[in-house]
Amino acid sequence: MPWGERYCAPGDENGMVLKEDITAKPIYQVDRGTFEGPVWVEDLQSLLFCDLRKVVKLQRKGNNGATVSNFTNSSPCAGLAINEDESALYLTQGFGANNPQLGYTTFADVKVTKLADRVGNQRFERPNDVAYRTADGSAYLTDPLAMAIFRVTPDGTATKAVNMNPIGRPNGITFSLDEKTLYVAGDRNPNGKVWAFPVADDGSLGQPTILIDKGLGNADGMAIDCAGNLYVASSSGRVLKIFDSQGNVLGSITSTLARAKVSNPAFGGPDRKTLFFTSNSGEIYAVDLDIVGLPY
Repeated sequence: MPWGERYCAPGDENGMVLKEDITAKPIYQVDRGTFEGPVWVEDLQSLLFCDLRKVVKLQRKGNNGATVSNFTNSSPCAGLAINEDESALYLTQGFGANNPQLGYTTFADVKVTKLADRVGNQRFERPNDVAYRTADGSAYLTDPLAMAIFRVTPDGTATKAVNMNPIGRPNGITFSLDEKTLYVAGDRNPNGKVWAFPVADDGSLGQPTILIDKGLGNADGMAIDCAGNLYVASSSGRVLKIFDSQGNVLGSITSTLARAKVSNPAFGGPDRKTLFFTSNSGEIYAVDLDIVGLPY
């Protein structure tokens, strides 16, 4: 079933996003770190995120603290996604990886296996963010160096879904609740954008429209709530901006740290009303909202 049916119950779309723009303090931070690709795993009641050369597990403690441990010890990653029954974790292995690829692991053995690393003779260059389509089990990943969106089917067959050269540099990626639209964020400061690609029944992507083209700087990762609102990170600043499904601004969440480079959000917590987000400067944030969202 589509992500919206899997994670959103009737009435979940009615929660309030924000009463006003707010600031957020980190619940976990290090002196140096590049945090990306958060995903909430219900069975673990934990947030998993990428720290360049490993996957880290974080459990929130109270409102302002957290404990962390390594989920994998030597698996470079930039983006994470789960499948519909949360039995497998998908990892884009780009920055810092000797062999850029899309890998996966089950939660039973936590052993990363290559799923795909090329389309014909074209190698992936720097796979970044990834989104999973429940309809057929395909993973869609952005590659800002190859200027492409790649699609990988469950048997490991990779195709170039979109040549992004005439469109813009891709970064973040997520599906709409019904999986009929694929949102892609990207381009560089000050021209950050979010494109909306229609998704056909066979998984192919149509011509995009520009949903958002102002105020994003470097548009990075995204999350979506049960009302279809998009939460878009701006890694050129320290802000997470919130838009409705028509591209209208609803509010923003700004880090209290001047150094912050907000990179990617995901909903989690026992009721999935906590918005977690990572920073490329080494922080994890958690903001309690009044609306349910999707786990990556």
